[in-house]
Amino acid sequence: DKKAQQNASDESEGGEGAEEEDEDDDDDDDELKLSRCIEIVEEAMAEYHEKIEALKRRRKLAASEPEPPTPSKKKQKKNKAKDDGSASKSPKKPRTSPDTNTPESALINAISERYAREREKLDRLPNGLFETIVDETKKDFAMEDFDLSVANIRKRVVWKFIHRPVDGENSELTKRKEVIEEVFRRFSRAKESNGGK
Repeated sequence: DKKAQQNASDESEGGEGAEEEDEDDDDDDDELKLSRCIEIVEEAMAEYHEKIEALKRRRKLAASEPEPPTPSKKKQKKNKAKDDGSASKSPKKPRTSPDTNTPESALINAISERYAREREKLDRLPNGLFETIVDETKKDFAMEDFDLSVANIRKRVVWKFIHRPVDGENSELTKRKEVIEEVFRRFSRAKESNGGK
């Protein structure tokens, strides 16, 4: 009986001892992992501090040696002309206005007139209407093979529409000016009510 009890107690102690060894192994693994993580963080911090110190040194050097300002493109051209010995300016060419007696300008004028009529009816043209106006006008003038793109035609027509001489308050420029003035008035009032901020 004594032997059986001793064996049973040894087995129970051995079981507890095995559990304690497993816990010790887990603690050792955790400590190893923690120490490795700390080493990695310390290495990264050392690299970080080296970079910061290098950046500070570069800034100190840059502050002690001011760079001369780079000249503007205009000044660079002048200096280049002086270096070349051709300091005299070439005479400006007079600006020529486009010939208004060409079939192209007649087509653009006709498109502009139709565009203006449509814009007076509607504030904005629906999608595709401008292209329809261009196609119809090209057919009327028998210029279907006219090689100017619709985008370029639109630019020219809209410019003409905005800058057309219109009496009264119908002008696009007058409308825009009024809107801009109203926005500025509201901005000024809001700024005054907020103490200049």
